[in-house]
Amino acid sequence: MSSQKKPTIFICYSHKDAKWKERLVKHLQVGQEQNCYELWDDTRIRAGEDWYEAIVNAIAAGRIAIILISSNSLTSDFILREEVPRFINGLRVFPIIVEHCHWETVGWLSRMQLRPEDAKPLEGRSAAQINKQLVKIAKEVRLLADDPPEPPPPPPPPPPPPPPGGGGQSSGGTSINITVNTNAPETSIEISICRLPSMSPKLFGRERELKALDDAWADPDTNIVSLIGLGGEGKSALINYWLRRMRNRDYDGAKKVYGWSFYRQGTSGPGISAVEFIHEALRWFGDDNPGERSQWGKGERLAELIRKQRTLLILDGLEPLQQPPLSGLQEGVLKEQSMQALLRSLAEFNPGLCVITSRLPVSDLSDSEGERVRRLDLERLSPEAGAALLRWQEVIGSRKELERASIEFGGHALALRLLGSYLKIVHKGRIARRDKVDILNLDKTEGGHALRVMASYEKWFKEDVLAVLRMIALFDRPATGAAIAALRRKADIANLTAPLKNLSEEDWRINLATLRTTGLIAENDDSEDDSLDAHPLVREYFKKHLKEHHPEAWREGNNALFNFLRLSVTARPDKREEVDVLYAAIPHGCQADRHERAFREVYFGRIQQDKKFFAPNKLGTVSDDLDALSCFFVAPDRPDEPAWKRPVESIKGKWRALLFGQAGYRLWMLGRLQEAITPMTEALNADVARAEAAEAEEVAWEAWDYASVDADTLGALYLNLGDLTEALSYGYLGVKYAFASGDKNQIVSALSTLGDVLHHKGYLSESVEIFEHAIAIKGDGWQTTSFPHSVGHRRHDLLLSLGKYAEVQQGVEHILKSQEPGAFNLIDLALLHLSLGQAHLFQAEHSETKHFALAQKNLTKAMEELRRAGRVIHLPRGRLALAKLHIMAGALKEAKTDVDEAAGTAARGRMELHRADCYLSYARLYMANGEMEEAVKSLSQAEETITRRGYRPRQIDVELLHARLSIARNETGRARRSLTEAKQMSERMGYRRRDRDMKQIEQLLGKPAAGGS
Repeated sequence: MSSQKKPTIFICYSHKDAKWKERLVKHLQVGQEQNCYELWDDTRIRAGEDWYEAIVNAIAAGRIAIILISSNSLTSDFILREEVPRFINGLRVFPIIVEHCHWETVGWLSRMQLRPEDAKPLEGRSAAQINKQLVKIAKEVRLLADDPPEPPPPPPPPPPPPPPGGGGQSSGGTSINITVNTNAPETSIEISICRLPSMSPKLFGRERELKALDDAWADPDTNIVSLIGLGGEGKSALINYWLRRMRNRDYDGAKKVYGWSFYRQGTSGPGISAVEFIHEALRWFGDDNPGERSQWGKGERLAELIRKQRTLLILDGLEPLQQPPLSGLQEGVLKEQSMQALLRSLAEFNPGLCVITSRLPVSDLSDSEGERVRRLDLERLSPEAGAALLRWQEVIGSRKELERASIEFGGHALALRLLGSYLKIVHKGRIARRDKVDILNLDKTEGGHALRVMASYEKWFKEDVLAVLRMIALFDRPATGAAIAALRRKADIANLTAPLKNLSEEDWRINLATLRTTGLIAENDDSEDDSLDAHPLVREYFKKHLKEHHPEAWREGNNALFNFLRLSVTARPDKREEVDVLYAAIPHGCQADRHERAFREVYFGRIQQDKKFFAPNKLGTVSDDLDALSCFFVAPDRPDEPAWKRPVESIKGKWRALLFGQAGYRLWMLGRLQEAITPMTEALNADVARAEAAEAEEVAWEAWDYASVDADTLGALYLNLGDLTEALSYGYLGVKYAFASGDKNQIVSALSTLGDVLHHKGYLSESVEIFEHAIAIKGDGWQTTSFPHSVGHRRHDLLLSLGKYAEVQQGVEHILKSQEPGAFNLIDLALLHLSLGQAHLFQAEHSETKHFALAQKNLTKAMEELRRAGRVIHLPRGRLALAKLHIMAGALKEAKTDVDEAAGTAARGRMELHRADCYLSYARLYMANGEMEEAVKSLSQAEETITRRGYRPRQIDVELLHARLSIARNETGRARRSLTEAKQMSERMGYRRRDRDMKQIEQLLGKPAAGGS
């Protein structure tokens, strides 16, 4: 302690809660005995002393006020009228909930950060849990007492004005009117930050970052801040410290503060999602039905609720929900549709601020970066800040020695914290003994210095303590109490659980306390029921060591967890939360070298329910499927090597081909087209070879069936890529193999793919013949409820090109009326609504009334279902249909949002045909807005792509846009030539989608053009 006067800690309580006060004081007296602070409560009032004056003087001299919250204290007139107002106006207030009570309804209290951290009372917990919480509280009080008083807060910034027009736009293309009422009466702040990790209240350095966060909060034009830094560099600590500063300034005008950490979701693998966050946040912000809507709709709804008041939203550790490094164009892209919708909506307009921390920049926000979104890269600690951190941990040495140590450990925050705790525990805090820390040849860019300290701890700890760290290393996320208990029951695993065999429960708890003291495992959150967690770098170090030095323990531990998880849910679960348990089991099964059982039984047999493909079709788990499938592939040796090339050796025969096919198909659905080519080609080759080598007819038929599906998918894939020649080749192969299989449904599916390719190449009459052939084979008519409508939508698209919108409307409406929505696969329902919406849009376009209601209703529903289904490959089609509707309705801002999103998705997936359609849509949009030069540029890009790719039907669009641009420039002759060319192409193909457009241009020119009706 310095020579400054000791701070006084005032304890406020009801005399009915004296037992709780005595238990707390017992723990606080340790700090008082060490001269850190002075405790004061009303037992200090001497006989005959004016008790009221004594209390007032004690409050005036105090720095911290601890209030024991119960129904007794919340109904005490003296506490509420005399003591609390004095606390709030001058002291740091530290409320502790000791008994169950309605504290949430107390305005001044709901603004504060409560203890225990889970905002649950001490009452009802075990004695050990109560003591653990009181120890944590005592530590935090001591740290607060060490902090100098905050300077007087600056005046809060004025709330930002609403955007022009009174609102922002959702990324769904519909208008959202938002008004910020600056004249509303002052209300209490609502706060929920207990889901953020508990960190030390001290921070060292970071003045630049703190100022940047303050500036962002004060700037009405900044909507999101992304704080980017490698693991262990102190992102969470910085955010926690900044929040404490904000709290001491009454959050500078915020009305709501909400924080969530995604580190609890894990760091990789399947089963990681934002579902819990979205659900809980919707409830907290006031949605009565958080389970309704698609995932995208939930994200937009949450953004809408957040924007109703000035909100500070903290999203800590977002990287588990992002595509990992070295994933090409996908790197940093959010996997979750709900999070995409939330962050894109907030990037457009946000009267408050969203702060994200992650190891990776969020690619979905790159278009807004520098305008409404700020990126803040976290720097390493300066030598001075690193030395201060070590000094705070009671490391002994000169300033120069401490600064030199900070440099040697790379200014890495976690490394320096672990170094400080290690030197204090093992070497009496002497900085000169840092040479005893292992010098390892480790990567310094991602926490290598921290790993050096862990290696030293590993040599110092006994086996029963190391066993805890090795158990945690089996997980890539917090280990639940149930999972840890399952491991401990397997007490015969050498170098893992064996050292714990005769360990008492008391000694187990002592080991946990030891590891928490070092900082190697996190403080426990009692709400998680004995869960164990550690920083990802700590888990990674002990995982690597366990795998390399004790491989049998690594396998046996993972096997125990595999069995525990796969046996903890029903045989064929139909609920998302149970399926997630099976997804979580797969990595453990693979790490136990039980790849075949994990694939055949858990993935294919139970998650997919064999050929039903239940989870992706009914639950929309396409991304989780792909994460699970990645466990069955060997990681590439080089960044330029295909990631889906080498399955593990234990999966052979038809299962190997199926694995390739599943991976390729999921990559295609997610719009990752280039990545999908390798596994789909491997699947096709393997299935053809298996079919040709089969001796039994049944085996050959099944192999040809799979081969047809592979070729079918490759045909659709190359069509999306814009390589129509390859698409046609695979389309014919798919039909050939389908007939060899004899599977009627697969024959129809393959014919529909071939017909779709011919349609896009401009051979409409040939396409019609192919689809009629498919109908004849099917036998019971196309518009039946039993048929997969993810195939039927291709025929609907052809019918619209032929102008037969009424046939599409009647057929789709019949199907939708014949079954309950829940009976459809997600993608079938989405594409039915997309076809119906496009048909109604065609009707509106070709009529005088221009009624868009039915088109908007069905296209909006289609987008919701596409996102719910997780089928990125179809999203540009839906968005461009909405863009067309918005252009026709004059809603150009919404149309721009639609085209921007479609273009971004198409660019990431290299979907050349969709990119051509995006260029055409931009040209129409710019023309409608009078931006003719931009329209010319977009049209030129469209024409180049369409000509190069042989996308003949879209050449008609190009000529018609040339005609309109020529009319705008008074180039009548050029306009007539373009119109004539468009009409002639339309007649040759039988293409009717642009008939209305041609008639309008004829009217503008004054007389019919040659070449058609």
